[in-house]
Amino acid sequence: MNEMHSTAGQQASTAFGVGAGADQSRIRKKRTLIKPLSIFLKIFTMLLIYFGVMYMFLGILVWMGVIDRVSEDYGFLASMNIVVGILLSATVMIVYKWKEGGRPLHFGWRLTKRDGAFLMAGLAASTLLAVLFTWGAGADKAVHAEFLWNKLQSSSFTLLLLYGALGWFVGALQEEVLDRGYYFRVLEGMGPAGVILLSSFIFSLTHIPTKGFDLVSLAIHFIGGVGYGYVYLKSGSLLVSTAVHAFHNLLLDVLFNNDYSISLVSFHQGLLETDKLIQQVILISAVMVIAGFIYRGKGVMAPADNLKALWSKKAV
Repeated sequence: MNEMHSTAGQQASTAFGVGAGADQSRIRKKRTLIKPLSIFLKIFTMLLIYFGVMYMFLGILVWMGVIDRVSEDYGFLASMNIVVGILLSATVMIVYKWKEGGRPLHFGWRLTKRDGAFLMAGLAASTLLAVLFTWGAGADKAVHAEFLWNKLQSSSFTLLLLYGALGWFVGALQEEVLDRGYYFRVLEGMGPAGVILLSSFIFSLTHIPTKGFDLVSLAIHFIGGVGYGYVYLKSGSLLVSTAVHAFHNLLLDVLFNNDYSISLVSFHQGLLETDKLIQQVILISAVMVIAGFIYRGKGVMAPADNLKALWSKKAV
């Protein structure tokens, strides 16, 4: 009799174990499906908010009849970069904190001596390579680039240049907060390489409102995203990636674009988008090599310590 009870108990226990195991398996499968969906919804929602704010801002400029000044008046462009930079940076951080309970301060806002050494080397190399590239491209008789270094003697030009730099820093900051700070946090499960590549793709998409759907332009921004993403990965600081990003934008205005009075080069025939793509590859490659060297020690793709802590959920 006792043996019968024992056998029945074992069967019930086995059946319960099998049922519990099946339930756990279903829960794991459900979680496996829910996590990618949750990540997609976070990406889509933030992009929707970002595009909504950006198009609203552009719509206001159209309504006020000043949209053309963005491409004609460099001081006005810098002012609009500052306004939209503050607006979108605040929007992303508020949504992240309010909707997801996150802490934007953990995105990384520090500056160390090593960061300073990297910025000095990276920005100097970018300037030298940009000048050499423009000089080489200008050697073509059709392009014929003439450098206007005498402009640097003008105090008004210097002030405009500094204001443009400020505008680009604040303007680039909102893209770094979104594409490096926020999306690095959302996509951290993909590993460093996956995070950089996917966030760079999203970064290229965020330029559609101002650049349109042009494949070469998208490629330029994707490559830029890879470089700025790598700088953020190694430094762990949005201030560092923003500084490089902003400086590259300023170099474009000063040495490649012939659209504003801020340009230090006069082109008989403007550079093509493909020329800018080549220039982007050169500058970004140089910055990544310098970043890899200065932040070396724990592997080429090893993230900064504060990002490791953030990704391991020691920081929320």
